Amino acid sequence: MDLKNHKVFDVKLGRSELSLRRYLRALEGRDQVQVVVMDMSETYRRIAQRYFPKATIVADRFHVVRLINQHFLKVWQQHHPEGRKNRGLPSLMRRHQWRLSDEQHENLMSYLAEFPVLQALYVAKQKLIRFMLLKTLTARRARKKLPHYLELLEQLKDSPLRALAKTLKS
Repeated sequence: MDLKNHKVFDVKLGRSELSLRRYLRALEGRDQVQVVVMDMSETYRRIAQRYFPKATIVADRFHVVRLINQHFLKVWQQHHPEGRKNRGLPSLMRRHQWRLSDEQHENLMSYLAEFPVLQALYVAKQKLIRFMLLKTLTARRARKKLPHYLELLEQLKDSPLRALAKTLKS
């Protein structure tokens, strides 16, 4: 995508280096690409590093939020396997807190009160997602927010979400 003109530059189907190699080698101006936005696939990261050596690799929000939710749901499963069988509860756990009605939020908090570790992790998950969904983030605003984000990751380092904290930090 051309970020300056807000236009799609090109779309190429393929998921492996082999399927994209010919296209990427022939791509004009790839040495001038400044940013590559993608999911967190190691395969894609290697492709980006090889074919766009000057570019900064950025993980897209959708996949980061998805990763946060996956880690949280996995920890929930470990702490209370029966919880996922409760009709409607998995939906509440996945949703952004600001999209819950007051009644839904109250019901969820009542459930989580029985599992203090899960409750703390749920609150941390919501904070992480809020960080990930910040938009129009100027450098000045980012400098203010970054210490809080890093502090949250530091807290998660000694929790059941330590693998997530490590991934997000890297």
